Amino acid sequence: MLTVLGRATSSNVQAVIWGLEELGLQYERLDYGETYGGLDSPEFWPGDPLARAEVDMWAEWAKHDVAEGFTGPVFWRVVRTPRAQWDVAAIGKAVDRLEHHLTIAEKRLEQHDFLCGEVLSLADIMLGHVLYRYFDIEIERREYPALRAYYDRLAKRPAYQKAVMISYEVLRDTI
Repeated sequence: MLTVLGRATSSNVQAVIWGLEELGLQYERLDYGETYGGLDSPEFWPGDPLARAEVDMWAEWAKHDVAEGFTGPVFWRVVRTPRAQWDVAAIGKAVDRLEHHLTIAEKRLEQHDFLCGEVLSLADIMLGHVLYRYFDIEIERREYPALRAYYDRLAKRPAYQKAVMISYEVLRDTI
């Protein structure tokens, strides 16, 4: 059974609960946050406002710049589009734009094991889920030693293997 940690009046929790209800999945919801407390532990969110801002910044960057720059412009064009229909020039330009953003991650990961320091955070989940497909698909890519080492660390994590390293072959040539 799933456990949702959050108050019933939270719009974020409401979206999750709605999805679970639509899917007919069993769950329990426990009151966390606001007057209930429980979210002020490092397991949920760093106590330091600067650390919170850093996690939020990197997570949003990964979602907006990396994931959006990869999924449609690169992944769909390479995996979902039949090879005979590939627009090689467009793919190359999209990879170049994506790698502009990955260069930012490379510089950061040259100094840290994870985006926000030495422990896994939400920011790593937002970036890391894209990297399996980025490193797996058939494209020419730049050498990023720190990013590759980071990906290799993620790929050793059982949760990453279970949730992210999933075959996407059923998506191939579906456009």
